[in-house]
Amino acid sequence: MHRLIAMPRRDVEPSGTHGPHQSARPVRNVPGPGSSLFRFTELPPEMCLLIIENCSPYDLVQLNATSKVIRSFIGSHQYLWERSLLNLKRGNCDAVPSPPRIQATGNYSVTAYIAWIFGGGSCSIRNCSRATHNLPWSFILGLRACSRSCQEMLMSKDYIFFDVAHIYDDSLLSRWLPHLVIETPQTPIPIHAYLRKLLTAARHELHCAERVNPKPKRKSSEKHNPFALRDLYEDYPKRQDARLLLEENARRLTEWVGNYLKEKVMVIKANTDFLRATVSGSQTELNLNRVLQTPTLGRLLHAFNRDLEILTPSVWEQNRDAIMTELATTPHIKDLHCSSSKLSDCTSSHPSDQGKRRCPDCPRSSRLYSTHALRDHRSAKHASAAKC
Repeated sequence: MHRLIAMPRRDVEPSGTHGPHQSARPVRNVPGPGSSLFRFTELPPEMCLLIIENCSPYDLVQLNATSKVIRSFIGSHQYLWERSLLNLKRGNCDAVPSPPRIQATGNYSVTAYIAWIFGGGSCSIRNCSRATHNLPWSFILGLRACSRSCQEMLMSKDYIFFDVAHIYDDSLLSRWLPHLVIETPQTPIPIHAYLRKLLTAARHELHCAERVNPKPKRKSSEKHNPFALRDLYEDYPKRQDARLLLEENARRLTEWVGNYLKEKVMVIKANTDFLRATVSGSQTELNLNRVLQTPTLGRLLHAFNRDLEILTPSVWEQNRDAIMTELATTPHIKDLHCSSSKLSDCTSSHPSDQGKRRCPDCPRSSRLYSTHALRDHRSAKHASAAKC
C-alpha cells in the first residue's frame, strides 16, 4: 500500500531491541543521509497515531519493543493491534485472524501471537534447529519446518504419537492437549495424533503434581514450582476451553495462509522485477545476484515481502549508498557451479560432482550443489521456504 504520509524508516529489518525508531539520545547536529530528522516520540500524539495505524503487524511488534514510552502509548490505544492485522489485507488475502482470548496459564499475548506467525524461529526438527523465516507449518501443534523434507519428518512417528489404540481418548490429557484428528476409510473411529514432546511434558507435569501435597496458594516467587494436584485439576478446564479456541484459531489461520502465500508470491515477483529493472537501468554495471546478496537489500526484501509491500524508487534511493558500500567491501559471491547471472540458468553438467548433493526442495531438478552453493541456492530460491 502506497504511503501518503511520512512512515517510519524500513531500510533495515528490526531485530531484538534495535527497533526502526529507536533513538536514545537527541541528535543536535545536522543529520546525515538516511538519518531521522526527529525523534519519533517528539511528534504530536495525533501524528504518531496516524503513522502507527499504517504499520504492519510485525512492524508494530518491533515498534512496541523499542521503548517504554512507545509501549505505553501503544498499550493505551489497543485498537492499533487490530488495525495492524487489517493492514495485511491485500487482493484475495484477508486480514490476519485475531488472536484468541485465553484464560489458561501461558503467554497468549497479541505480541507473542504476531511474533510467532511472522517472526520466524528454529526448525522443530531436533537435529536441524535451523533458523528460518517460514510461517508455522502446523498452527495446531505449533511446528515450524525449514524445508519440505523437515515437514515430512515432523509427521513421522519420531515426533507424532498416533493413538491408534485410543489410549488417551477418555483421558484428562486428551481434553486439553492440542492434537490432530485423522480420519481414514480404514479407521471407523478417528485417530488423535499428539506431539510427543507435549504429551511427555503433560504426563510429567501430572506425575509431579501427584507427588506434591495439597498446599495453599504459593507466593509469586514460587510460581515456577510444580502444580499441586488440586491446582492442576483447577487449571485443566481452562486449558480445555483454551484448546477449543486455539483449534478454531488454527483453522482460521490455515484458511488464511493459503491466500497470503499466493499474494506473497506476486509481491516477490513484482519486487524482483523492480530490482531487475532498477539494476539494469543503473549507470554503474551491477550484477543482480550480487545485489540481492547484500545484507541491506536482503533485510529490505524480507520485510517488504513479508508485509506484502511493493518496493519503490524512493526506498532504493534511500538505501542505495549502503548497498553500494556492501558491494564494494564484500568479496565476490557467486554460484560455485557456473558464472551465469541467473541462478535458473545453472546446470549440473560440471566435471567434478564428488561430495555434492541435490536440493531437497527441487525434486524435479538433477542439479548437484556443494555445501556452500546449496546454502546460497536455498537462501535465494527457497527463502519463503516451501511456503506453498
